[in-house]
Amino acid sequence: MNPFTSRTRISTRVRNHETAVLKVNDAYGNPIELAAVMVWKVRDTAQATFEVDDYSDFVAIQTEAAVRHIAIEYPYDSHDEGGLSLRGNAEEITEKLVLELSARVEAAGVQIIESRFTHLAYAPRSPRRCSSGSRPVRSWRPGGRSSTARWAWSRRRSPGSPSRTSWSWTTNAKRPWSPTCWWCSAGTGRRSRC
Repeated sequence: MNPFTSRTRISTRVRNHETAVLKVNDAYGNPIELAAVMVWKVRDTAQATFEVDDYSDFVAIQTEAAVRHIAIEYPYDSHDEGGLSLRGNAEEITEKLVLELSARVEAAGVQIIESRFTHLAYAPRSPRRCSSGSRPVRSWRPGGRSSTARWAWSRRRSPGSPSRTSWSWTTNAKRPWSPTCWWCSAGTGRRSRC
């Protein structure tokens, strides 16, 4: 196809793109939800036409990738005094987001004017994950025949089962079901209830 015989109209007006609410883990591994809006325009129509298949889809995909990348680089709340966080240092983080977006969409001839977070919150816990029932649950049991502490691995029944008991492999007997979920308290050192 001869590029001089066909015409494609590309608007150089200012546009915006808003991402959907994305669920990602921050730098500390906490699940968060965030969404961003980006203001952009086509700077070079030749690059937008010939360098990428569809420049608006390209911008949308690169925006989501950049927002995810920024979210995993910084924590939601910083425990260090000099550290940047998504919630506490929104201006600095959005400036870095604009720089990263500009580098990503430069090949398509697109200019990023501004970018802001529109939604930023901790993600709610998923009750389905915590009550799956077939996953081994770690429970700490002191005593027994020796005075040393030992780890007991037990299998929890599913929440809809008639008897809410679990089988203990160390004592070879049934014990009452515990609502404590090891999955949610993993790595924190604290036991939490789902």
